[in-house]
Amino acid sequence: MHLNTAVPDASSASITVFPNPAQDLLRIEGLSGTRIALLCTADGRPVSRTRIDGGVLDISQLPAGMYALRLEGEPTYAPTIFVKQ
Repeated sequence: MHLNTAVPDASSASITVFPNPAQDLLRIEGLSGTRIALLCTADGRPVSRTRIDGGVLDISQLPAGMYALRLEGEPTYAPTIFVKQ
């Protein structure tokens, strides 16, 4: 019996998130198509789940602080930390 336990490598796909720190808009370079973005606070609480189309995420309504950006779907990306001013 052969059991395949391979897990896709999250580092195989890469994106660039800028500016960091950001005020109103967060740009995501290297993203193709439409994705769902999950924003979490530094302690892991989800604060926003929204669709990203065109690589721009509006963060103007978030209070200042540190956040983790997670993108749902394939390919997988490692969470990206950014600061909202």
